[in-house]
Amino acid sequence: MSRIIKNKIYQFNEAPVIVFLISLALSFALPYDAISRYALYIALYLSVIYIFIRRNSIRNRELILPLVIILFGIFEMSWAALFKSIDYNIVNIEYIRSAKRMISCAVILFHLISIKDRVGKKTLFLSGVMLLISYLYLSFSGIYYHIQTGERIGFGLAATIGGYIYAVQALLVMYIVYVSRIKYSSVLLVVLSLFTFYVVLMTETRAVIIIYPLCITLFFIKLKIINIKYLLVLAVLIAAGVSTNLISLQPIISRMDSTVYEVNAYQGGTVGTSLGARFSLWKAGLHIICEHPYGISADERNILARKYITEEQYSNPAALAALEFHLHNDVINIGSLQGIAGMLFLLVFYVSLIYYSFIITRSILISALLMIPTIFFGLSDTLLYSNKYVCVMLLSLILYLCFSYLDNRELEKYKVKTY
Repeated sequence: MSRIIKNKIYQFNEAPVIVFLISLALSFALPYDAISRYALYIALYLSVIYIFIRRNSIRNRELILPLVIILFGIFEMSWAALFKSIDYNIVNIEYIRSAKRMISCAVILFHLISIKDRVGKKTLFLSGVMLLISYLYLSFSGIYYHIQTGERIGFGLAATIGGYIYAVQALLVMYIVYVSRIKYSSVLLVVLSLFTFYVVLMTETRAVIIIYPLCITLFFIKLKIINIKYLLVLAVLIAAGVSTNLISLQPIISRMDSTVYEVNAYQGGTVGTSLGARFSLWKAGLHIICEHPYGISADERNILARKYITEEQYSNPAALAALEFHLHNDVINIGSLQGIAGMLFLLVFYVSLIYYSFIITRSILISALLMIPTIFFGLSDTLLYSNKYVCVMLLSLILYLCFSYLDNRELEKYKVKTY
């Protein structure tokens, strides 16, 4: 009797359940965090159970990328345990939360890579529908909020981190539309890209407004969508949107003007602006990395940063106000806390994600749609401090790999038939 039960458990295809839970976690990441969190942990527990059950079929090379992510998470948790803080303990807590999400996602990633053949079309179709509905809900609710209040869209979070997460999820949805090979998918991608940019403008987040068009351009070049026909469609849609005031160029113009003004103001000694605060924080962070290359606590870091900003950055009030949380740059923030070792772990983390995603998918699209935003957004903000962004990024990576693997498999079948 027990052998029959064991065989049934072994033969059960857990892949659709895990993919469904991942899609659920991503779909509710912004609107309902509790649902997202529970879905993630159920997927984690199921993955751990089946990793043990299927341990004999695991190949070592499938462990490399998840292992890098797990080691990075363990390192961050070790730093938080060794360099404890009292006044700024929230920094330690946030990095521990991010590390836990990182490790959880890495375990799920490892399991799904090892059973990728069990992920079928119907499972991914359902996943795509869920993510498309979530994307449309976020987009229209964000537009409605902006119309009602006139304020920046943040999807329940700060406009910056909300904008980053929305952009990553929107790019994933566009990739799913691409691999679905539906009729007029190219036209649909152009429409979705413009609609997303319209929403992105309402976040008024500089990094997203700059990086999102770059990602879309690389995406369209790879797909060979950019030609005279689609450029004309794009031009007509933009012209129609601007002429009817559906698309306002004011946020772009305003952000460009403020960027030029803030850079010139900082050079002239007026440092208390948004960009001025970042410049002051970055300089303080680099100074601390040079002085303490082996890492320090958040309490010590903030004392030293405050002293440096006061003495060297005209007591920049905007920088001193932002200092309580982070230094608005992933590399500098991690380096100022976790030292050179932390920066090396971050570098290996980035390189591993780019390299192994290319090896697994045989395409640069994941780098264009996921890693470019993650790296460049992290140059002006601190993404790895946010457990929500870490979770969305790594779960998106898992789905990119699943959809890409299925797409490659279908293309190979098509080639065999044509021969």
